[in-house]
Amino acid sequence: PPREAEGRIDVHDGFHDGPMIEALLAAFAARYPAITALREIGKSVQGRRLLALKISGRAAVEEDEPAVLFAGGVHGSEVLGPELVLDIIAELTAGYAAGGDVRRWVDSCAIWCVPLVNPDGNHRYFHVSGAGRKNGADTNGNGADDRTDGVDLNRNFPFMWNALAERGSSADPAHGRYRGPRPASEPETRAVMALAEAQRFVIAFSFHTAGTKVLVPYTIDGVQSPSPHTAWMIAERIAALASLPEHGCNYKAVRNLYPVDGTDQDWLYHTHGTLAYIIEGPRTSIEAPGPPMPVVKGMRRGWRFALARLFEGPTLSGRVRDAGTGAPLAAELALAEITTYAGERHTAHPATGRFDLVLPAPGIYHLHVAKEGFEPRALAVQVGEERREVEVLLAADQLAE
Repeated sequence: PPREAEGRIDVHDGFHDGPMIEALLAAFAARYPAITALREIGKSVQGRRLLALKISGRAAVEEDEPAVLFAGGVHGSEVLGPELVLDIIAELTAGYAAGGDVRRWVDSCAIWCVPLVNPDGNHRYFHVSGAGRKNGADTNGNGADDRTDGVDLNRNFPFMWNALAERGSSADPAHGRYRGPRPASEPETRAVMALAEAQRFVIAFSFHTAGTKVLVPYTIDGVQSPSPHTAWMIAERIAALASLPEHGCNYKAVRNLYPVDGTDQDWLYHTHGTLAYIIEGPRTSIEAPGPPMPVVKGMRRGWRFALARLFEGPTLSGRVRDAGTGAPLAAELALAEITTYAGERHTAHPATGRFDLVLPAPGIYHLHVAKEGFEPRALAVQVGEERREVEVLLAADQLAE
């Protein structure tokens, strides 16, 4: 069973494999039932549960609120990632009672924590062969769990899948960066996509190793990022806050470490406008007594800044509704002040009409809102160092009727 330390669930007692992580998530859900909900978001290719802990003021209820994602273990052998997500869970749950920023964040948004996206790879790393970057697909078809088996989940997402051919990923099933037979071929990939489709994350962190870098979308060579590049501005601040010069851990915002395609962060960014970051932490070993606490504490400054930036702004939030019925509308949203180049088409949430746009700086923004069958609207909105809320009502297009 999970250990206790200083009156809270101890997540720093060593590195945790899949069953240990599952036990910890169950313990958090039992200890904090009002603000947590343990959800199964899918199953791995070998049938292991993909678990998410939702942290929110009323976690059992699907509310109209921004959503944030913290994920780890996409590459099952990169064991620091799950530990960083577990630390986020511990900080948010134990810190809620004290009030302050943590209570405000938890009460105002849905924070989804998925410590282990790739439980099969994690199992292979801890208990089979020491491999585990890829998932558990039996790609050579011999019925055994071989070191070379599996699909690299972070080359399996649909956006620009196989765009760089063998430079960005591999068609060879034995290769460490095998992209899979087709986009989103893997159940783990599809589970993340389904969760993102349902939640429309504003911000997402995916923790990896090793490189002490903050990877900023778009990471795929040849895909031009929006201008101004809000994601980059925020990444530079995350990197600066998480860095620990005294421990030789200096993060830097970069586009990529090497050519890639089919990544989760680029799919999230292109499809939903999520400020999606891969955080490449320092190299670690399960021979160590646990995750390096200076690194863990440094990353707390990074993710806390990201949550604060969402709520302290400048951010433009709101809802789009049918002026006649009040029903939410999945209208397309665009800001005149931000130029996109990759065919992005972002919409309000279909279930709530909600949108949350993190802005590069205070100023006047011209929001264009359009939905087939409705008259488009253009709004000029002054946004300061704040999260500005607006209500957008679209009238039915009389000509369409």
